[in-house]
Amino acid sequence: MKKIFFYSLLFFLLVVYILSIIFDFIPISTKIILEAISFIICFVILLDPRYRLKREYKTIILWLVIAIIWDLITSLINGETQFHFIKYLTPVIGSIFAAHVIFKFAKRRIKAPDQLLYLVVLMMFFESILTVLMKSFPPLYGLLDAFLVFDFRTDVVSDIFDIPRFFGIGNAYFFGVLAPCCIAIMPAVYLMNETESLLKKVFLIVMWIVISIVSFFVARWTITIVAVSIGLFFVYQGGKNIFRTLGIFAILAVGIWVAYLVTMDNIDPELQKWAFSSFMSDSTEGDHSADIVKDWWLNTRFEFKTFLIGDAKYTDPIYGYYKHVDVGYFREIFYGGIIGLFINLYLHVKILKMTYKYNPTRSFKFFLIFLMFGYMAILAKGDANMMSFFILFLVFYSDGAIEYVPYRKDTLSKSRTIEKKEN
Repeated sequence: MKKIFFYSLLFFLLVVYILSIIFDFIPISTKIILEAISFIICFVILLDPRYRLKREYKTIILWLVIAIIWDLITSLINGETQFHFIKYLTPVIGSIFAAHVIFKFAKRRIKAPDQLLYLVVLMMFFESILTVLMKSFPPLYGLLDAFLVFDFRTDVVSDIFDIPRFFGIGNAYFFGVLAPCCIAIMPAVYLMNETESLLKKVFLIVMWIVISIVSFFVARWTITIVAVSIGLFFVYQGGKNIFRTLGIFAILAVGIWVAYLVTMDNIDPELQKWAFSSFMSDSTEGDHSADIVKDWWLNTRFEFKTFLIGDAKYTDPIYGYYKHVDVGYFREIFYGGIIGLFINLYLHVKILKMTYKYNPTRSFKFFLIFLMFGYMAILAKGDANMMSFFILFLVFYSDGAIEYVPYRKDTLSKSRTIEKKEN
């Protein structure tokens, strides 16, 4: 019973941290609540001189402060008050403490960091199953809708059945599903490479397929993340037995084909039409999303001042996206210039490099590289911030964000003794 309670609570904490669910009876995100509670817990711990925040996390906070200062500078120069970096980067500091609390709780029963990665994959697998079930069984959606907030971003849509796409819980809807998908399917491929158990490999393949397909029916840009994960798979197969590689790939291909057939036979034709409209040659079909993204890439222009320091504008009060462009790289440049984009990308890479230090193996290195490639693929379509997710992995592998240094208390005691003797 205790084991069931432990894993249920751990899964809930991961759902809160990764998906940021919101309850109807609580007006703010559960992740913000988790971060606030975790900050208080860690603050009390850090009051004891025997504990301190590890250097890596101090460095992350320093770079976040630099980004916030740059936000203030470009906002002051441009006379704007949107403060996008401040709004989206300040909570990242709280995510350090939330990740630490989750890790310390998980460590009661789970010792290996790879097992925690596995739980992240498993959590997203269950969330994907839940997404399908909500669309298939209206009473289940009705039950969840009674206490969870589903943000449709428009008053025209009243429930998930009014839109021809899957809709997950928390932030796993529309473009927002890409980041959780990325931190699930990349670890799935990494763990496939690490495990010797054939049964576990097959289950990881199944989870990879389910998460990929369901995420695709939530946001079609998922296909780019899936392509990156397949690239990671082939990198891992380099130098291995060719028949073994072909066997695993055959299982993967058959699984995808079976999943595709099952999906096509059991989902609404409108959903099929929406999902595959970008691949249709008939220009009258679909919403022309691919054409819009192509147009953004080919026709977006920057003035020199905008390119260098940005306009400090992230949104437009009428049209939503500033300059009517949603490409992540461009939105970052429009807001904070190339300097702001560099700070954002550098900090993501910095966190992954810190993580690599705790597991300096070839396979883990490629996992982190392709995780960054996945993030860069996401930015090619829209804007996203994956720092809190990368920090979660860093906390897993660095054995927490706070370290115990008993010699500090001894040093303080000795210094006080010496002072007393001198007096």
